[in-house]
Amino acid sequence: EEIKFRRIRRDHPKFLQDIGRHSGGKEVFVAAGFKLETLDGVKSFFSKEPDLESDMDGWSEWFDGLKRTLQIIEEEMIK
Repeated sequence: EEIKFRRIRRDHPKFLQDIGRHSGGKEVFVAAGFKLETLDGVKSFFSKEPDLESDMDGWSEWFDGLKRTLQIIEEEMIK
């Protein structure tokens, strides 16, 4: 599993342009389970996926949270 698919640089111009500039944009990532961390000296939103084999309940909770967040985003987009 590659970390680059679970890391979003907080100050990346594309992130700021598409999401970060909107009120609540950054908070959506926190609601989806991302944590603001410093990775390689860069402030980033990072999602740590629980290990499916050793923590099925944790993984299910993590995945359900992602699905709920996606549902909220989709509902807001059609308003």
